[in-house]
Amino acid sequence: MSDTIPVRRVAVHDLRLALRDSAPERTDLPIVLGVHGIPESSASWQGLMRELDGEARVVVIDLPGFGESDKPRGLDLSLPSLAVWLGDAVEAHLGPDVAVHLAVHDIGGPVGILWAQAHPQRLASLTVLNTTLFVEHFKPPLPAVVAAVPVVGRRLVTAMLRRPSFEGTVKKAAGRRLPAETIAEMWAPYEDPDARWAAAGVWAGYPRSAPGLRAARRGLRGMQVPSKVVFGAKDPFCIPASARAFAERLPDTELHLLEDVGHWTVTEAPAEVAGHLRDLIARA
Repeated sequence: MSDTIPVRRVAVHDLRLALRDSAPERTDLPIVLGVHGIPESSASWQGLMRELDGEARVVVIDLPGFGESDKPRGLDLSLPSLAVWLGDAVEAHLGPDVAVHLAVHDIGGPVGILWAQAHPQRLASLTVLNTTLFVEHFKPPLPAVVAAVPVVGRRLVTAMLRRPSFEGTVKKAAGRRLPAETIAEMWAPYEDPDARWAAAGVWAGYPRSAPGLRAARRGLRGMQVPSKVVFGAKDPFCIPASARAFAERLPDTELHLLEDVGHWTVTEAPAEVAGHLRDLIARA
């Protein structure tokens, strides 16, 4: 596999969504579907793709407004809406019937879990990486708090997401040192003000997302597939108490805390995440 997995594009309704597919010709391989968070995209999952080269086909779709996907203003960026977009993109790229090993991170947690609960026949296993459905165990970053301010919050956050503050937040949330090129890759889409507007829009849309988050939380006990909760213990946002809350509710799960890892689980610890996915794939 080359060092960089090429970007592909798929038409979903009136948008062109970008994705990375580590082995598009390998229909014999199990499929890992990754769902990214803020400020990530499929680019952040390339380390995992390399770790699983030849063992699994890893597919990560840039959600609308993120990465190299279209970023139209006016789009509903609530988490339940993004779950629908994810499902439509998965069907367009993989077809309607293929089962996947789902791995979710950050806002990708509720997005992916909502999709999986609506399509239980598509789910082979679940890996939960530093995300939350539990507001009581979530310590939101400052932009998420500001975005909730009525009328002006989204514009303020769009202005806040400049490179120096962006880099500082990313570094502060990491447990392991992130190379400068990794942070630059995460920042690259945010050169576009429409990307900053989209990220702010997801945070601003949390009140509209609340009913969907409650539904996803209630539905955890019904997710009857092998699962793992793999959290970086040094995450200042999605704290270990959130990991334990997932582990208490998922019926067939294991909890693993990575003591020297922060928020960016799949970026900081691709080898460890790959090992847990191998185990789940073997059990499926």
